[in-house]
Amino acid sequence: MIKKPRTMPLSIRKLQAILRRLPYHHPMRAKLEEDLRKRLSGQKGEASLDYILSFLPEEDYLIFHGLRLTADGKYFFQMDTLLVSPYFLLNLEAKNLRGELYFDDVIKQLVQRVDGDQKTYADPIIQVKNQVVQLNRWLRKNKFAQIPIESHVVNTNSNTHISRSPTYDECSKKVIQSSQIYEKIKQYEKIHHNEKLSKRDLRGLTSCLLKQHTPHIPDLLTKYNIQKEELKKGVHCPKCQAIPMIRSKGIWTCSNHQCHFESKITHIEAIKDYALIYGRTITVKQLRAFLNIKSRYTANRIIKSLNFPFEGKNKWRVYTIPFAFLDP
Repeated sequence: MIKKPRTMPLSIRKLQAILRRLPYHHPMRAKLEEDLRKRLSGQKGEASLDYILSFLPEEDYLIFHGLRLTADGKYFFQMDTLLVSPYFLLNLEAKNLRGELYFDDVIKQLVQRVDGDQKTYADPIIQVKNQVVQLNRWLRKNKFAQIPIESHVVNTNSNTHISRSPTYDECSKKVIQSSQIYEKIKQYEKIHHNEKLSKRDLRGLTSCLLKQHTPHIPDLLTKYNIQKEELKKGVHCPKCQAIPMIRSKGIWTCSNHQCHFESKITHIEAIKDYALIYGRTITVKQLRAFLNIKSRYTANRIIKSLNFPFEGKNKWRVYTIPFAFLDP
């Protein structure tokens, strides 16, 4: 049973929001587009696991996608997919890389060769091992029974050729193709047959995992050295992506003379862009400036209609945009 569905990561949606508002001639645009392409490829690889996992009996496994937790309150760890059973846990790290992949245990790197080009990455085998260590710490901190934790790096691209350095025996055990997942799970069911978590424990674990999951919104403006003033403000047209739309008598109209799309609610997507780019706190003044609204009364009416929690009074009021509002 899926307890935490797979969603589009906020890092991807943040890149998309910035690219919507970044001028086409900006020197960092190509870099953002390439990074977005890589992230979408990775997301596609993770999503491809869902079909295989759908064959598992719902009553036997709880599935959590994209959990981000901390065991010490300082450092976070994130897992692509975590399977929970009464007998063992299984952590799966998906990689959707094409070409030739070479796992090197001497320099602890993954080397990718594609069309004559070579790229290096941190060794994902070490990554999943660290995740298991941190997950064990998290379980102890939250007073759950110790339970066997298995982990794999899952290659989701069937056209990839994988090799390893001669001494890297662990690679053969840890790195698998997505088609092998079901077989591996069946093997673990034979190995781990002592129940570690009761039904009550599973309910408590599910509640604790979901409650302590902390989404990550990276500061991409700083990362890519983009100034706030360089981004376009205004409501974007969902049909042609033109910015800004013009508001008149409660209707937003596209400024593109070849489009003329109209809507009463397109400002909602613009407010999501604001939260993804600048952060989740906003004032009426900031809302007016970002949406290009002249009337403070109109801006007040819009933000009050969304029922955001707030602190302060009158012009000092600061609203917090909930994570739930950012859902696609």
